[in-house]
Amino acid sequence: MTVKKRSSEATVNPEQDGSGSGNVMPIRPKPTYPLDPSRIDYDYKQVLDHLAERIGSGEFQDQLSSRTVLAREYGVSTQTVTRAVNILVERGTLVVRYPNGTYLA
Repeated sequence: MTVKKRSSEATVNPEQDGSGSGNVMPIRPKPTYPLDPSRIDYDYKQVLDHLAERIGSGEFQDQLSSRTVLAREYGVSTQTVTRAVNILVERGTLVVRYPNGTYLA
């Protein structure tokens, strides 16, 4: 029985996931507001701080962007954004109006 060694430089089409199924991998865009890897804070704290700055600067007029959009902007999960938004709601900065969205208080 002969065992073939795998090449250390496997060539995979960047458009495919490598499983051979031909599935196209989704391309994740670079975050608009990337987190600072040198900060020791949790990701939600960085998102929280930056959202507070953006709200204070008047970037959001009345309604906050959806959590999915914010998650893409920061390159984090929606759970991370939800945690940051919930803290801003507790502080009285934001108000959640179901099912319409999150608004500035």
